[in-house]
Amino acid sequence: MTAKMRKAILALVGGGLLVAIWAIYRKPCDETPCEDIPEGSVAFAPAFLNLGERNGVIISGRANIQIAEKLEQCAVRFSLVLAQKAVSDALANPSTLADGTPVEQMHRHDPNIEVRTFAALKCALARFRSVPKRLVLIAHPQHHKRVLMDLRALYAGEIIELRLGDVYYEDDHWSRPFRWAWKNALGWLVDYLLVLSIRYPTIAKLLKVFLGKYEIIADCPAGVQLPKIVKRDSKWATETY
Repeated sequence: MTAKMRKAILALVGGGLLVAIWAIYRKPCDETPCEDIPEGSVAFAPAFLNLGERNGVIISGRANIQIAEKLEQCAVRFSLVLAQKAVSDALANPSTLADGTPVEQMHRHDPNIEVRTFAALKCALARFRSVPKRLVLIAHPQHHKRVLMDLRALYAGEIIELRLGDVYYEDDHWSRPFRWAWKNALGWLVDYLLVLSIRYPTIAKLLKVFLGKYEIIADCPAGVQLPKIVKRDSKWATETY
């Protein structure tokens, strides 16, 4: 086989791989109808990648707008939504849905503190004095399975999946699916190790040391923790001191 043929084969294989990644990360999913969500549910809405921040407001990007739109569409099914700021900033009112359903932050937003998926879920769960017996999960279609794995490791109650259909990214740039494929692959590796640390406490200390070398924190960072949420007279409220 000549050098030219080897280059041609490598180019063909590489091109095929790129097409496969594109197809996988653009493939629509089966969208969950709002009617499948029990009334009075509490929803977790972790954010996808965004387009930056301006004057304290996150430029949410199309993917987070899609999550926000679905929350509004299914608003009557929720009694409370906990979202990351990139999702809540995509709402007309970051603190409530259009029907008045309260929207709380999963954690305080600090542009100088990175809060990964696993830690964000820990932050959200830690906000409850008494964690609901059922949670609804809504996330970007290509983020959803990883978030679900993390939440199942952290939470023993029932999880109802509110899935989105079409796949959007921050914007329509052709490179977005490839960027997310790389980021998501690393995310799966890190999150799986974090899940293992919960399932097998004997190796938790070892994994904590290993992940700590790369500044990967499993717990909710102290700098982004928020007050507890309690239910009073059938309504959710933030504790004040």
